[in-house]
Amino acid sequence: MERFTPVYSKQAGQTERCHPADKTMLAAGYDAWAPHYDADMRRYGYRVPALMVAQLRCHVPDRRAFVLDAGAGSGLVAQALKAFGYQNVVGLDPSMAMLRRACTKGLYRLCLKTALGAPAALADHRFDAILAAGVLKAGHAPPAALGALVRAVRPKGIIIFNLQADKVAAEEYNRMRRRLETGHQWRPLIATLPFDPLPGVAAEQKNVIYVYQTAGTATGDMPPQP
Repeated sequence: MERFTPVYSKQAGQTERCHPADKTMLAAGYDAWAPHYDADMRRYGYRVPALMVAQLRCHVPDRRAFVLDAGAGSGLVAQALKAFGYQNVVGLDPSMAMLRRACTKGLYRLCLKTALGAPAALADHRFDAILAAGVLKAGHAPPAALGALVRAVRPKGIIIFNLQADKVAAEEYNRMRRRLETGHQWRPLIATLPFDPLPGVAAEQKNVIYVYQTAGTATGDMPPQP
């Protein structure tokens, strides 16, 4: 059975159904939502950015860290990052209208217009940490995007993302998450208890935030040679 993810467009005045393969339609939905997105998220009580940044502060306390905001949207994650002193942040999003709003806030060193999981989208970067808020679900970034995040982070880097707590809804993502574990490409550090990401939206499914550390040893982590 095909699965769709609703994207609300105030301009269209209705909820559009976006097929997982139709990235153009998905970006268009967010383009239409961009002028109202920040106000809507405030009204809905969107909790994910603050909770993710709280985890980053625990695991990557260095405010000079090179951080990717994957699925930047209008920059809500980057705003939370800036509030705690993180300055080296790159934003990535497929919606030009959302990315433009994010970049005009002066929160990013660089803005990249591309979809998470697109071929070679992150090939030129090696981040200390990646935060992916609200993008790993049907109709958005595919499960394979988890592997792309691993490849884009330096050895022993940190990846923080949220998934729906419902095992059926997140089945393919959880399968990929466990596959990367058994392949020793990353290891789990934290899995939060299920929480309501949008308290103001009664129909929203509960989420879990995961924190992973990638495998390998960074040059800077090597012990001094005798």
